[in-house]
Amino acid sequence: MAQEKLKFNGSLNSSIQVGDTLYSANVINGVLYGEPSALGTVVEINDLGISFNIVVNVGVAGLIPPNAFIMFSKPVKINESGLKGYYADVTLENYSKKRIELFSVSSEVSPSSK
Repeated sequence: MAQEKLKFNGSLNSSIQVGDTLYSANVINGVLYGEPSALGTVVEINDLGISFNIVVNVGVAGLIPPNAFIMFSKPVKINESGLKGYYADVTLENYSKKRIELFSVSSEVSPSSK
């Protein structure tokens, strides 16, 4: 499998990690053309301050279109999360001066000591 290094100017999204899947999409004047295509798995991230590099395992090198919109997704099994335990204390506050209505509150809880 080939590796390709992508260089980006600007700041790095703090959520991207090694193991994430990178996708590219053709966007022209803010319009998406076609479906995003998977590029490969992130194997290395180099944050250089004003720019950063991402190394990706790709099937065939050189297939990333120039000026493509690049996005990433997380593996579901690795980044799965939920509340653990028997107790959760939640405070909901409205800092607006207008009246609001809360439609729904829900949670996914897994007992952690069973």
